[in-house]
Amino acid sequence: MRCAVPLSLVAALVLCACATPDPAAAPPSDGMAWRLTPAADGDEAKLAYGVPDTDDVVLMLACRPGSGAVQVTTTAPTAPARLTLRSGSAVSSLPIQSEPAEIQSGVLVEAATTVADPALAAFARTGALSFDLGGRATALAAAPDQARRFVATCAG
Repeated sequence: MRCAVPLSLVAALVLCACATPDPAAAPPSDGMAWRLTPAADGDEAKLAYGVPDTDDVVLMLACRPGSGAVQVTTTAPTAPARLTLRSGSAVSSLPIQSEPAEIQSGVLVEAATTVADPALAAFARTGALSFDLGGRATALAAAPDQARRFVATCAG
């Protein structure tokens, strides 16, 4: 009987070691997170993904409350033709405008869309979002509550 406890412990550890966590549920390991900044005094509402309390932002969504319009901003090494947003099976390909980035090398990329955009509507439901610029895909950690609140603010 003395072997029953150690064998059951070994069996449990082996089973735990074989378990693979869901990557979508795993916390981001890059130190980045979503930050929702509510609109105040006529400013835009902003939802940014980056390193907290720094200017290191990978993607920013901004809108005037109730306008339905959303501005998507990121940076890239060179100006791509389009910015593709993905949330689950919803995909949106947006034309871009670009200009030289002031803070870092490369270009500042901006795309205009609306809250009715399929990828943004799915983002509001799931909190999952990724984007692609010229073949460079970037998956962002999910933030369902912040995504829902941001899109609701933009929609009015």
